[in-house]
Amino acid sequence: MSSLRHSRKGVSGLIAAILLFAMLFTTGAAYFVFTADTYFGLQDAARSALERDIERNSENLDVNTLKLADNDLGVSITNIGSVPVQVIEIMVINSNGSLVKDIQDPTLPITFNPDELTSTTIDTNYTIVTGSHYSAKVITNRGTMISAIYP
Repeated sequence: MSSLRHSRKGVSGLIAAILLFAMLFTTGAAYFVFTADTYFGLQDAARSALERDIERNSENLDVNTLKLADNDLGVSITNIGSVPVQVIEIMVINSNGSLVKDIQDPTLPITFNPDELTSTTIDTNYTIVTGSHYSAKVITNRGTMISAIYP
């Protein structure tokens, strides 16, 4: 009977070692999976940000201001870049730095394709005061801001 008792002690130590190893292995594997998932998520976010920056740097608009026939300030826009550009906002700022006109709807957004080299003139519906200077700021959907001064 005593020989049977001694053989059971060896088995319980082995089972305890196996359980301890299994707990350590699953904890390590869970940590690795969590860390790898977070790393790949950050890598995807960095890749997306880099692609947006490359697209924004590829935007190239020719923006000019002009006086229209009805004495309003006009903004002429031509896409001279290699990517389509969507203009979402045009701001008119007077010489004091005050925003006098903010155009978003219903005229905008307008998409300018790179293969269309014709300019589009947008009427700001803001009457020019003789002797005043204005700045027109064109903002794209990628965040690029291009300015033009009148006169």
